[in-house]
Amino acid sequence: DTDLGRPVTDITSRLFLQDVTQDVKKVLETLVPNESEIQDKEGRWYLKRIIPYRTKDNTISGVVLSLIEITRRKKLEEEALRSKEKYASIFNNSKAGIALIQQKTGQILDANPRFTDVTGRTKDNLINMKIWEIMTPEEIKTVRSQFTTDTILADTTHRRFIVQTPKGKETP
Repeated sequence: DTDLGRPVTDITSRLFLQDVTQDVKKVLETLVPNESEIQDKEGRWYLKRIIPYRTKDNTISGVVLSLIEITRRKKLEEEALRSKEKYASIFNNSKAGIALIQQKTGQILDANPRFTDVTGRTKDNLINMKIWEIMTPEEIKTVRSQFTTDTILADTTHRRFIVQTPKGKETP
């Protein structure tokens, strides 16, 4: 209640609100809510949300400015990004050929550069193929039934397969 009717320019904060006046004007002109992430001087993060304030008789009588602390979310996002980058580096630079295969269908979801080299196929060619489409007939007999089960089998999650290049050359 103490800020009701108060000009937004009178509000002082530890937050970096340099564009808040422009954001308020834009919301009042367009009636489209505005959201952005901002950081305070101590490094905490907030979601800044500005929405038109509608009275009971449906007239616009200002804006509602809300700040929601999101520091924990931002830290988790940063950790997830670092983890994703680390995974991508390991996956793409591994000396071992690695393919991610959908357990139930045998569909190849991703393949690293070494796997494409070993199989003699491009990543685009491999994606959406079934793993048994590039396996030797002997491997297909051994492995195909394991991919149709609902249970992930321990011996198929980390298994070496003998595959064939498009010219029929077998590679372990």
